[in-house]
Amino acid sequence: MFFATVPQISLFVLFIRINLVFFLIYKKYLIILILVLSGITILVGTLGAIHQTKLKRLYAFSGISNAGYILSVSYFFGISNYTDLLFYIIIYIISSLNL
Repeated sequence: MFFATVPQISLFVLFIRINLVFFLIYKKYLIILILVLSGITILVGTLGAIHQTKLKRLYAFSGISNAGYILSVSYFFGISNYTDLLFYIIIYIISSLNL
């Protein structure tokens, strides 16, 4: 479960650093880049999980698509949304530890 939860935490920290340093300067380009990357990760996670029979692989693809959801939500709602993202990541970690 370590490999499913740690990338979510590091993704949240990366959001904070990108937003604090680059968001105000390169806002237009970052939004386009992050939305394209979030769409790609959602598609890869969803399409990769369709034909999986092993639970660990299915859960790994679920983590990939959840990272895409976090990416898209963070840039649709902006910097003020950190508490909601942190709550989502904490719930995701708790649910993944119970698996």
